This record gives sequence, C-alpha cells and structure tokens, in this order.
Amino acid sequence: MLKKMQKKFIAILMCLMTLILAIAFTATYTNTKYQLIEDSKEAMRSNFAGKTSSSPVYGLEDENKSTVIFTFYVIINDSGKITKFQGDNVKIIDEEAFLKHLTACYNSTYDEGITMNGDLRYMKQTIPSGTVIMFADRTMEKATLASLLKTFLMVSAGCLCVFFVISYILSKWLLEPIKNAMQQQMLFIADASHELKTPITIISANTDIILSHPDETVDSQKKWLGYIKDEANRMTDLVTSMIFLARNDSGSKKDIKTVVSLSDVVWNSVLPLES
Repeated sequence: MLKKMQKKFIAILMCLMTLILAIAFTATYTNTKYQLIEDSKEAMRSNFAGKTSSSPVYGLEDENKSTVIFTFYVIINDSGKITKFQGDNVKIIDEEAFLKHLTACYNSTYDEGITMNGDLRYMKQTIPSGTVIMFADRTMEKATLASLLKTFLMVSAGCLCVFFVISYILSKWLLEPIKNAMQQQMLFIADASHELKTPITIISANTDIILSHPDETVDSQKKWLGYIKDEANRMTDLVTSMIFLARNDSGSKKDIKTVVSLSDVVWNSVLPLES
C-alpha cells in the first residue's frame, strides 16, 4: 500500500514538473518563432523598400547578431512571365523545383506564407509592372528552432532526472509518519487480538463444561457461569479501552499510574483457567 502511494505521489509530482517545463518551453518556442518570423518579414520589407534603388538590400543584419537572413525577389508581369530576378548572393540549384514553388506562390490567394518544401518564406506585392514576390531563406530560422528543441529536450531530461530523485527522497520523508502509524496500528490490532483470545478461550471452555452436565442445576454450576461472567466483563473493559485508544493519541497522553495488588492480578489471571 505504501509503495503504491509512493509511486502515485512521484507520478503526480513528475506530471506537474513535466507540465511546467512544457508550458515554459512552449512559451519560449512560440516567442522565438514569432521573433524569427518577424525578422524574416522585416528583411523582405527592407528589400521591398530598396528594390528600386541602385544598391538593393539582400538581407537583414542586426547589430547584436552575426547571422544574415538572405532575401531575393522575382518580378512577374501580368502575362505570368519572369521579368526580373534580383539576388546576387542567391544561386538556384534546382530551377524546375523553384519554378514550381514560384508558381504556387504566384497563384496563392495569400500575400505571404511558406513554400511547399518549407525552405523559403515569401511575401508578394502588386506593382505597376506586375507582381513582385520576395523570398527569405529559412535556414537560420529552422536551425534556431531545431537547436532550441534539442536544448529543451536535453535540459528537460536532466531536470526530470534530478526532480525524480528529489521526488523519491521527498516521498520517503513524507510517507515515514504514515508508515509508523500503520505499524503502530498493526501492533495494536495484534495486541488486541491476543488480549481478546484469552477470555474467548475461557468462555468457550466453561461453556463446554456446563454443556457436558446438562442435568446439573444452575446453582451447582454457578462457578463456571461466574467465570463466563467475569470474562465477559473483562472483554467489555478491553473493548472500552480499545475505543478509548482509538479516539486518543497515545503519544500525547501521559501514563496513568495507580497502586495494584500483584497477588490479585495473578489470582484473577489463574483462577479463570481452572477449567
């Protein structure tokens, strides 16, 4: 029973800790992802603003960051033909796949989103000469999120292991009073059973004697009946004492001392066993 309680206690604490870590990670992950998306959009907006200048902006570089978000854009006329591709530091390896993604972005009803393969973020805008579609590389974004997830898993595993050990020690400390109380209860039941067994045995023995002499008068067997009565009274006293002990904390009560006659104690204990 105690083992089951301990396992349940540890399981509850571990679930709570896991929930707290999950909430913290979700908040951190969501905030980081939102910030990375905003950085990509800001890079594309900057490129939109400078696409007509003599030195267009190809990326966004923060003063406190060493990474650059590479961007490039494509201008498509009203006939669906590519009229301009601006991206000096961008090389298209698979033109067929890129044209497929470009067409999907051009035909999309959304002005911004992510390409089908998830490698690029796009933003499109209508201009007098057609439609300009701006792209931003998501390599840094995906790498950052993957690194964050890996870090979270490692930190969470370490925290949960440490917290499991702490929970195990804490559960043993908290359940120790319950364990002691259960041991005292079992000892009390064993002692009570032993104390009740003797009067029951005596009553049974005296009853057998009376039943073995059915023709005798009650007066002639009053000694055995007296023993039965005495043991019944003794059982009553035992039950009363048990109820008293059950209702009171024995550890907070002082022992009650009184003068007794040892001879009377021995005589009263031996005489009922005459049968």
